[in-house]
Amino acid sequence: METELNKNLSQKQAIEIIDDLIAYVNNALRLDHINYGFFEKWFSILEGKTKLIFKNYNDILILLKYHQAERPLLELNKIYAADKIVGERKRIDENNKKIFAYQVGKLLELKKDISEKNGVNEKKIVILDFPENTNWEDLTLKFINKYEIEIFLKDKFLKKVNNEDIGFYDGKSKDKNPDKQWGFLLQLSCDNGEYDLSNKTNIKENEKCRQYKSKLSKKLIKAFNIADEPFFEYDEKKRYKTKFKLMSTPELRGSGEIRGFNEVKKEYLGNYNN
Repeated sequence: METELNKNLSQKQAIEIIDDLIAYVNNALRLDHINYGFFEKWFSILEGKTKLIFKNYNDILILLKYHQAERPLLELNKIYAADKIVGERKRIDENNKKIFAYQVGKLLELKKDISEKNGVNEKKIVILDFPENTNWEDLTLKFINKYEIEIFLKDKFLKKVNNEDIGFYDGKSKDKNPDKQWGFLLQLSCDNGEYDLSNKTNIKENEKCRQYKSKLSKKLIKAFNIADEPFFEYDEKKRYKTKFKLMSTPELRGSGEIRGFNEVKKEYLGNYNN
């Protein structure tokens, strides 16, 4: 499929949008049931994003939509006896998941075409694969040093990855030093996934924290392939808190005191990048 980007969108921005679409679809594939309403919402998102990215969006949409999802099981109650509903639901779910699997493949093809045509040097990221219906609350992340974390699912060890594996580095950096979002994740690990702003009077640092948290959320969603927000809502105690368990070794925590961003940068990450 020939791709032609809109002039007001860079190649990097186009790839980021497609990555978000792929993450959305992959998360849907883990659901037990994909009904027609879910597809209606998805097709609306797909149409809007496709128009944003491509000049020839009509051709792209025809490619991606494949065919519409099947109607809700509710309408089938008039056709099928009660004892056949369970089997029919399973058939519909399998069919609808085939549509999503098809779309993942086509989105990856579009991404590859954009990258090759425009010479985009894309980060190679390890996308973590979890069982269906995995939530952030099921996960534990443990820093074992300033570059590596261990990942646990329901307290069972799964995998060890580093910042480079899951895309937490500046793509322009040859040595692939951790970026500031990794630095913020490390900062959070020093206080079990929390960052308290209630006693912070430095407005500039608070604004940096907000920006890092926002960018960190997007990177975690992309790397872990879980579409939900990985942080709890900013609460009345003025703190950020991760939904997953986050910890670090005693050596990394030091005295246990919460360090500012400058201290984390100097002590652990050196001159990490934006």
